Order: sequence, then C-alpha cells, then structure tokens
Amino acid sequence: MLIKLIPAVLLFLLSACGTSGTEERHALSASETSSEASQDHDQPTIESATAVVITVGQQDFIAKFYENEASEYLMNQMPFTLTMSDLNNNEKYYRFSENLPEMTTERPEIIHEGEIMSWNSHTLVLFYQTFTNSYGGYSRIGVIEDPAGLREAMGEEDVEVVFSLENTRE
Repeated sequence: MLIKLIPAVLLFLLSACGTSGTEERHALSASETSSEASQDHDQPTIESATAVVITVGQQDFIAKFYENEASEYLMNQMPFTLTMSDLNNNEKYYRFSENLPEMTTERPEIIHEGEIMSWNSHTLVLFYQTFTNSYGGYSRIGVIEDPAGLREAMGEEDVEVVFSLENTRE
C-alpha cells in the first residue's frame, strides 16, 4: 500500500511545483508587460516643455507646452487670440474649424486646474478647476505652472485668451 501511495504523492508534489512555477512565470510576464506598457506610454514631462504666456484680461499665466505634434502646431501659430466659451463651470474651450494633429488620447481620472488639453482633436480646452472626469478623447497640450487666480480671471462668460511664446512677447 505504501508503494502505491509514493507515486501518487510524488505526482501531486510535482504537479504542485509545476503549477507554482507556471504561476510565477505568468506573474513575471504580467509584471514585465505592465512595465513595458508604462515605458511605452507617452506621458509628457514638464522638463521637456516650452514656455508659453497665456493672457486672460490683464493677467499673465506661464504655461509649459509639452513636446508633441499638437503643441508644436499651436506654438507655430502663436501669437493668437481665442474667444473661449465656458462649459460645466470648470473649463473654457475653443473649437477649431480644422483638427489639430492627431495624438494618442486618454481618459484622465482627475483633471487639474491649469491643464491644457485638446479634446477629440478639434477643441482646445483650458481647465480652471480640478474635478473628477469620466470622459475620454483628451490629449495633453500643456499645463499652467501656477494657476492661482486662473478661475477668477476666466470668469463665467466667454473670455478672450491670448497665447504667445514667452520669448516673443513685447
């Protein structure tokens, strides 16, 4: 009887080791995949950004525009003035007649005061209040470094906003 149990116990132990090794390999593959995905994700960094002046009324805000095709396209058009409309009491937007260069879009869980994004490749959005978000289709353009006073400057109505490169201001 003992001799019949030994192969069964060995088979059980070997299969348990095999499962453990397989699970470990799957876990390693998942973590490698996760790591690779995060490296491939094109998250902009502020260090590689270009300074832009955003003027609302008499108040200037310094923003950093990220290095991407849409940001580059906009900077090549500067200086320009947009009449931006209010939406949801947290953002001002301007819809272009033509699309900006296409970029990878995302659905940020939280959008922060001072963030500048394009939405669906044709709308420039400047957020003046932090909020939780459930919409996708956003591409990051830039961020205002110090948004203190931005909400007050934006007001509740349509507002003229001037975008210019910092070194080209008069």
